[in-house]
Formats: sequence, C-alpha cells, structure tokens
Amino acid sequence: MEVMRRLSLILLLLLVTASPLAAQRSDSAAVARRLFRVASALLQQGDTTSAVDSAVAATEAWPRQGAYFLAAARLAARAGRPTDAVALLQRAAEMGFGFDVGVEPFRSLGGVPGFAAAASLGRANGEPQVASRRFRTLADVTLHPEGVAFDPRSGRVFVSSVRHRKVVVIEPDGRVADFVGPDQGVLNAVFGMTVDTARGLLWIATSATPEQLGGTDDAGVAGAILGVDLQGGVIRERWETADTAPHLLGDVVLAPDGSVWATDARSPALYRFTPGSVPRGGGTLPRFAALEALGSPQGLAFSPDGAIGWIADWTTGLYRLDVATGVVEPVATPSSLFTLGIDGLYRVGPRRLVAIQNGISPARVVALDLDPAGRRVLTLSVLDRHLPVAEEPTLGVLVPGGLLYVANAPWGYYGSGGEPSTERPFPAPVLLRLPLER
Repeated sequence: MEVMRRLSLILLLLLVTASPLAAQRSDSAAVARRLFRVASALLQQGDTTSAVDSAVAATEAWPRQGAYFLAAARLAARAGRPTDAVALLQRAAEMGFGFDVGVEPFRSLGGVPGFAAAASLGRANGEPQVASRRFRTLADVTLHPEGVAFDPRSGRVFVSSVRHRKVVVIEPDGRVADFVGPDQGVLNAVFGMTVDTARGLLWIATSATPEQLGGTDDAGVAGAILGVDLQGGVIRERWETADTAPHLLGDVVLAPDGSVWATDARSPALYRFTPGSVPRGGGTLPRFAALEALGSPQGLAFSPDGAIGWIADWTTGLYRLDVATGVVEPVATPSSLFTLGIDGLYRVGPRRLVAIQNGISPARVVALDLDPAGRRVLTLSVLDRHLPVAEEPTLGVLVPGGLLYVANAPWGYYGSGGEPSTERPFPAPVLLRLPLER
C-alpha cells in the first residue's frame, strides 16, 4: 500500500509537468490542494511519514505557493525530518513569508545547518515595515469595509461595506454618512468601487455573500455593477450578470477610454461595458473573456494607453491581457518572487504596479516592476507592512501623492454560517495612506 500511495503521488506530478504552461498553472494549484488534503488525511491516520511526502509533493506540484512550503516545513519538523524542514522553511522565507521559529515544531531545528539563515529571514519578513499613516478610523466596528474610492473634484472618500450592504461617504470635513444602501433597490455586499468624474457616477460592484446582513448563499443571485449618481446617491445604471451561477464581482475599474471593467472571482471572468448604453430598467453585463485558467481574479490595472491590462489572480499569480485580441497569458515571474494572494492592483508608472497582497503572512503592499512589454516581473519590493494594524488589507485607490487603502477587513472574524464570531469582536475599520512616487 505504501508503494502504491507514493506511486500515485508521482503520477500526479508527471501529469502536471507534462501540461502546457497555461493549463499547468491552473492544474498545478488544483493538484497541490488535493495533495495537501491527502497529507491531512494521512496525518489523521497517524502516517506522518507519508503525510510529509504528500505535502512535499504539493510544493513540487505548485512551487509558486509559499504557504505550501511553510505548512510542509511544519509537518517535516514534527516527523523528525529536520533537513527537509529547514530546506522548506528557506524557500518560504525567500518568497517573503514571515514565521516565528521560537515555537514548536521549529524550536527543535536550532542546530540544523541552514536553519539560522532561514530563521533570520523569516523573522525579518514578519517585522513591521511601516511607511503608511493612518488616514481615518471609522466608528462603526460592524461596517466590514472592503473597497475605497476617491472623488478628486469634491475631495470625498467612499468606503464600501460588505456586512451592511451599503456605501458610506467621508466628507472633507471628516463627517461620515450613509451614501447608498440596500433601501435603493437590490443591493448585496459591496466590494470594489471607482469614481467616474466624467459622468458624475460612482461605480460599485455588488454580489451576494453569507457575511452580509440577511446573508445568503451566492447561488441563484446575480452579481451587479451599479452606477450611482455622485450628487444624490441615486442608482442611474444597473448591469447584472447574465446567469445565476455563483458570482463575486470583486473589483470594478475605469479603462483609459472610459469603459468600465469588472472581475468575477467565483465564476472566473472579465466583463466590460460602455456606460450610458444600458436599457431602461437595467442591462446584462457583457462578458469580455472567460478566465478558466484563473482561480480567483481580483484586481485589474491598465497601461496608460489602455492597450494592455494586468489581472491579479489570487490563486495563481499575475496575468497580462491584450485588450485588442483578448489574449490572457501568465506574466513570467521568478520563483523567488511571490505574486499570489494579490487583491488590489494599481498602475503607478509606465511599467510599475502596486499590489495589496493579503494572501501572504504577514500581509503587505508591494511594488512590481515589469519589463517594457509588461510580460515579465523584474523586481518585487515591499512598500508597506503596517503591522499590526493592516492585518488584512483589501482594496485601495490612488490619491494625490499616494495610495489610500482599507487596512483591516474582518474576513477572519466570522464564525460558521457567515455570522460574526462571538469570541473575536471586529476591529475598528482603519484606512491607511501610503505615500508613493510616480
């Protein structure tokens, strides 16, 4: 049985490495998750040795996911395989993951060659690197903010609420008030937003989620992009997904030509429409491209001329979009640069992207410098690791001289069924402002 189990793992890996690049990215992540499920089952059965083998196989199947290396290192240390544990820790540390080596099972690795270097880097990765400053702390701890938008003409800041299915506005004098809520037609949890000054609209992405008040499963509920009048908060346009498959429209952005784009994280796809062309009563959100190779599309940014877009897939990394042809392809990235787990994505130079990365421990804001064609990541640098405040940053908006972003969305503060945990009260919502050079 042991031989057959290990042979099965090897066969799975061979299937992955024989796949084309685009398919390999998607399939590898799925295989790695499956291998970790096998590792968990083996561990419960008391077969620690095989559990470690399965976890290590997962890191080989998907070597871009640093969290797998960290989890496998813990298993290897517990299984009495210190050399393997240190090698796995080193890989996780090189990708930017922070960890505490003063606790078990890592404490026992002190004398193993290479441990000191891995421990030093892992410890440094977990330290604060604070460059941002607190812009605003909101009084409503139950708000659950996710997205933020800025109106350069009025100076107002808009903050979306997942829990309360609404948008609040922060006036220049600091007053906070509801701007649009569920009383104005069907409005579910609100995620990304963007201000359209040319049309006087706030575009918001809304989708059903168990965490919203009156929470519901997303099945059978269409996602929507709404155009809300900046002056009166009245919904002027409504674009809904064509079907009722599970949808999560997480981000909405304006392209340089004024078209509106949105990403769908649950039924991976990219949408685009021209404002003002919606029929009375609402229209169907046009799908620009299906993104089957992606696991969870999130942030989206465009080149200055709008010819190229970059999509952050939370599960598999960064992609490049050719707008004219619709071709979506992976952005080549050195294995030591961790580009998974990106939520918000913003272009701040001809080939520089700023990313809010909450799929790494600890969360951070990074700059990605690309080659002239936008096809390859050349460098990754950490701009902000505002600990312990920015526990789970999500989305932001470029403002004069910087990036304004949500620091601590409380996704980890819910219990089963989407209800707030009774053991962990929500933190007070914080917006941080990070200075940027452009």
